[in-house]
Amino acid sequence: MNSLRLGFSTGVLYTTDIPINERIGFFKELGCSVIELGYLKEDRMKDEPLAELDPDLLKDFSWVSLHAPGSNWKIRNDEKTLEVLKKIQDFHNRRPLNLV
Repeated sequence: MNSLRLGFSTGVLYTTDIPINERIGFFKELGCSVIELGYLKEDRMKDEPLAELDPDLLKDFSWVSLHAPGSNWKIRNDEKTLEVLKKIQDFHNRRPLNLV
């Protein structure tokens, strides 16, 4: 039997103004084994740059996904989209993601 993987998105605490690294630590302390890095809204990439995430905080999670921007923003074949994808790839190179 498969065990339940329980986790949250960092986005659920976005409006609390708790820094993202602290939110990750909070979910870790709760005993969550999975986490979603919530970047649904494009402005979060500016407010909480992926480059500032501490990949060591994520080492104990068995599954790490990233919710790429999609709210009020369309992925296109343009410079802005390539910039977002590069930021995701750069983070993935630092801490491999299981799903985007």
